[in-house]
Amino acid sequence: MYAVVPPRLVDVGVGTWSVSAYLAGNLTNAPARWNITLAPHDTLRIDAQFSPIAEGPNAGSLAHVFTLPSDLDSSIYRLQDYRGKIVLLSFFFYLCNPCLAEFPHIQEVYADPQYADWLEVFGVDAVDGWPLLARYKDDHPALGLQFPLLWNQDQSLRTVHYEVASCPTNILIDPTGMIRYRWFGVTEGELRGAIESLIDEFETQN
Repeated sequence: MYAVVPPRLVDVGVGTWSVSAYLAGNLTNAPARWNITLAPHDTLRIDAQFSPIAEGPNAGSLAHVFTLPSDLDSSIYRLQDYRGKIVLLSFFFYLCNPCLAEFPHIQEVYADPQYADWLEVFGVDAVDGWPLLARYKDDHPALGLQFPLLWNQDQSLRTVHYEVASCPTNILIDPTGMIRYRWFGVTEGELRGAIESLIDEFETQN
């Protein structure tokens, strides 16, 4: 997937691309994602449309964007790069037993091929220091987690921007950047139902 911030000219090269656009303080209107194929010397103009909306922690608000390092190799992930996808943020911490119980179900959904083109999942640890986060997957191999775990030093992401008072807290963001669901604990059935509802809503717009 390739994300752009308009107005911007980019050279992505020959091939088939999934493209999204992001503008701070705005939803990315439908379609939020474009699937394009470029041959040599092709050019393409994408006219993205946006709607201003207030940022907030609850359903119906714009999700606060962030730039955070991952547990794998400190690779940087930016939430704004995933406009056009459904994104689950799962807030957790190392000693959270309910998070341990919930993660295998989230992993099952994340690994389901029917959602591969739509879904991204991030575990977000805004409590522990880096050493604990970095070894989380090694210390819990039975979980089989394949999605990135992100580390956040700035407590304001958890306490202010997403108002996470307890873990697990799960926030599901739609392809436009809007928060659509918020759970303090989520079952696999609830998560699948919400994702499939959003796919049904947005698949005709791409």
